[in-house]
Amino acid sequence: IAVPVFMAARSNANKKACLSNQRNFLSAADIYAAENEAYPTGVIEGVWPEDYYDGDLVGGAPKCPSSAAGATSVVVTYGAGGEVRPSTNCGAPNNHGAP
Repeated sequence: IAVPVFMAARSNANKKACLSNQRNFLSAADIYAAENEAYPTGVIEGVWPEDYYDGDLVGGAPKCPSSAAGATSVVVTYGAGGEVRPSTNCGAPNNHGAP
């Protein structure tokens, strides 16, 4: 009886962590836009705009904790011309969606 309850609690915690990772990334995009009057339009040399998000979006994009060894990154879609806020979505097999 305890094992299914534990597994459900773990799955729920992983989902919340994944959505939190996405919200943190989007908050960084909002701060960037407030200071630069435009949203970031992508990565430069694999690194997201300095001092806004810690990590590179090629090898260090937000990871979904539900995937094996955190292998699946959150998918980031950038808008054109810096006028549209980037969007995120979990790419893991159980797809937690977007915040």
